[in-house]
Amino acid sequence: MDVVTPERLLVLLAFLAVLFGLWAAARVYGARLPGIKPGPAAKIDIAAVKPLGDGSRAILLQVAGTEVLVLTQRRAAPCILHLTKVQP
Repeated sequence: MDVVTPERLLVLLAFLAVLFGLWAAARVYGARLPGIKPGPAAKIDIAAVKPLGDGSRAILLQVAGTEVLVLTQRRAAPCILHLTKVQP
């Protein structure tokens, strides 16, 4: 009984090719927050930090002229809300 047959090897190579293609597409066309330009030109400022209770807090960020609200809680994923454009 052969463990590695040509059919299994072909299926494995096809799977790896599809996986690499999806990874490359995610790197090129990845989801970004609208209005925020990635890279060194994006400046992040912490506008305010307010504690909300036991281990939770609200953080208001200004990223490239856009306000972003980050709600954090202990042992939970942060919630990120895209707010409005800041008028100069």
